[in-house]
Amino acid sequence: MKRVLLWILLTGSLAIGQDILILKAGTEYEVKFIEIQGGYAVVVIKGAGKPPQYIEQKIPLKLIDRIVLLDGTTVTPPDSSQVIPGEDSAPKLEQQVREIDYFYEGLIAAESNYDTGPVSIRGFTAGVLGGFIGWGIGALILHSLEPSVPSHYLRGLSTYQRRDFEEGYIKGAKEKRGPAFNGWAAAGTLLAAIFLVYGY
Repeated sequence: MKRVLLWILLTGSLAIGQDILILKAGTEYEVKFIEIQGGYAVVVIKGAGKPPQYIEQKIPLKLIDRIVLLDGTTVTPPDSSQVIPGEDSAPKLEQQVREIDYFYEGLIAAESNYDTGPVSIRGFTAGVLGGFIGWGIGALILHSLEPSVPSHYLRGLSTYQRRDFEEGYIKGAKEKRGPAFNGWAAAGTLLAAIFLVYGY
């Protein structure tokens, strides 16, 4: 319950204002600073999408110059001197944040909004008409089909953002539709068995 309340407070504060993470390379990111944990700064990054998703990310302290909080307070990593001279870390961090961001946005979108109704109907029908054989064939067919990503999620995304979002969405959709199909296929198979036993 405490973690839920903390997450509500964090996402609410992100909607109002954000802290600024400044790398040694000079790149700046809008984040919500949480804490220093080991050799990392734990922050929450606001992703794209409607509604936006919030991704918790650990940033190595050796890459960070400072974090300017919303109230003006500056947080300096205790071991910022460990930065390797001449290391250009910004592109690596941008790549890391970029990939995790859009992949998880796709994953969360699928878990929240993917409609399992059609899959459930197909599973129930396969079980009723084909029993275990129909269930098995239907599961194989379902496994071979890629879920389609709704086009409205992809509008305005660049090539790499689109790729990452699609990968996350497809993974989330497959994880959600499998149990739905199997559950209703089992129900259909049971109904068919009952009908065979008591229907005559």
